[in-house]
Amino acid sequence: MANNIKIILDVNIWVSAFISKKMEQQIQAIILQDNVEIIACNELLEELQQTLQKPKLKKYLSAERLQLVIELVKQSATLIELKSSVEICRDNKDDYLLALAKDAQADLLLTGDNDLLVLKRFEKSQIIKLADYLTNPLYQKIRHKENTMSSTDNYYNHIRALEEAQEVIAMLKRHLPKVEHEYKQQIDATEAAGFMEDYTEQLRQKHQRFSAKIEELLQCIERQTNQLEQQKDTIYSLRDSAQNDN
Repeated sequence: MANNIKIILDVNIWVSAFISKKMEQQIQAIILQDNVEIIACNELLEELQQTLQKPKLKKYLSAERLQLVIELVKQSATLIELKSSVEICRDNKDDYLLALAKDAQADLLLTGDNDLLVLKRFEKSQIIKLADYLTNPLYQKIRHKENTMSSTDNYYNHIRALEEAQEVIAMLKRHLPKVEHEYKQQIDATEAAGFMEDYTEQLRQKHQRFSAKIEELLQCIERQTNQLEQQKDTIYSLRDSAQNDN
């Protein structure tokens, strides 16, 4: 994506987006801009998943929604494999973000972490708060370009984003039954190999609980799919209405 503005969103920004409606809208607005490329790496995804599983955050996300969130972040970002080794940040757990900024040649690292903000800049990457970015002339330039786009283009951008989310959900729907089937095959193989009956029975009981959880996940996926379809229908209606007004 040549000439795009490359932005890294720190884990604390992603987390805030998932628990704050206002932050969610701000991040969505950034992601949907055509000349912005969101950058991430596996290390960031791992930290995000670990953070969202902390007790104080579990009330915001169920286990199934957590997996959907991780997949949606993957779909929203360009994943970079880290090659650089950086040891600059006073909190060494954040050094991977600086390595990511270097390897991706990112323009901006948005964060709420003072250990990173104190650096202000690393290589070509400016390190600032999300609030500062939203009032930054660079962002205002992007917003101006977005506001000059036709209404139809904006509607198509939103529809495209929803369709990408649907693709992720469809992938999960295909994958989960395979996982459950492979687990059952392993239990059958254990029984055929002559393992103790009590041990095999314990595995079968775990399999039953696992199957029930898979069914819950599939039901959640079905609900998410229906909601996305409703959102698409709404956007199509708004687009048609805008075209008629013109």
